[in-house]
Amino acid sequence: MPSECLKAPQQYAQLDPTGPRSFVKAHEAYSRGQTLMDAGQTGPAQDAFTQAVQADPSHGLARIALAEAHWLTDNNAPLIREHLAAATLLLPNNPRAHLRFADINAELDEGKVAARHYRCALALSPDLTAAHVRLARHALGAGQAAEAEAHIRAAIAAEPKQYLHLILLSQALKAQARTRDAAKAAEDAAVLKGTSAPLYRRAARLYEDASAPKDALRLRRIADELDPPKEARDLRPLRKARPRKKRKRRR
Repeated sequence: MPSECLKAPQQYAQLDPTGPRSFVKAHEAYSRGQTLMDAGQTGPAQDAFTQAVQADPSHGLARIALAEAHWLTDNNAPLIREHLAAATLLLPNNPRAHLRFADINAELDEGKVAARHYRCALALSPDLTAAHVRLARHALGAGQAAEAEAHIRAAIAAEPKQYLHLILLSQALKAQARTRDAAKAAEDAAVLKGTSAPLYRRAARLYEDASAPKDALRLRRIADELDPPKEARDLRPLRKARPRKKRKRRR
């Protein structure tokens, strides 16, 4: 494991190697927490994971699980990062630890740290699709469209039926001024989704930008079949209010 993959976690982790440990209690609490989480009981699961970490602070999987539980409850970002930093140091060869540590840093606008740990996760597990997708988004936001394209193509190879990957690919291609290719990727996304008129119209606009009016018209017709445009309504002329007649008071 490269030292760069452990540098940032060392800044945020709080580990006491001399503290008391009870692996048995920690494992029991961790297993109970997993069962509760699977049952959708996030709060009790978080309590169980907390007990596991208290029983054995070096239980890396419990640290990851506790961080993910906090994500679903109070979203305490500094605490989440602390637990994931510890998990990364305790489990340096676990790609999920690096992935989740990258996620929390991305949430905290630490883009460089996030990108580094997405790459650390991929070094351990090259087929980790989530890391490819998130690194592609980061690269696209940083103006590195070619790198974004490489990562999103890796994600598409792993999950060819995921239309969201194709939308991201379209964005990466458009950023490289490859408008025709971007339009084709957007069209493929629309075909996979099947019933989304906005996606077909997005692809049509890209074909128009690529000077391909026939393809644009073809996709707009499909979009209009899925979502017919509303007919223009003729505005009725406003009627002038008739003056009210004064009623005669009866004596």
